[in-house]
Amino acid sequence: MEEIELNILRLIHEIVETGGRYAGGDEIAQSSKISYQDTLDFLDMLERQGYVTLTRSNDGFGARLTAPGRLLLTHPDYMVNKGYLDASDVLKALEKTVNDSDSIPQSEKESLLEKLKDLYHDPYVQSIGSGFIVEGLKKLAGM
Repeated sequence: MEEIELNILRLIHEIVETGGRYAGGDEIAQSSKISYQDTLDFLDMLERQGYVTLTRSNDGFGARLTAPGRLLLTHPDYMVNKGYLDASDVLKALEKTVNDSDSIPQSEKESLLEKLKDLYHDPYVQSIGSGFIVEGLKKLAGM
């Protein structure tokens, strides 16, 4: 899942939590600083993936998180284990962790990020389910 999609899910969650049954499309677009049409397109994709439900009316549209959408935000490990995320999602999370780390020297970061990029584009890695990746990481960590 792309960072922009996660940001949209977070925005929907925040808007609904602060008092609305649905997050309005214009409100999502303004908060995310994404054009209204692009917001519609992202929401359409998120709906097709099962993370949001959309309601359409003469006034526009509203979005609300489904159970998988809420769980993706609150329990991403669970979603990985259930197979909702794929290898590319795991690699993107690793890339973000490496980028954000203060304990990895910059020269080492560049090397690690290049290796992750190579893995991201490898067709064999892309075909591996995230559940297998998580289990492999657990074994490496002695869990």
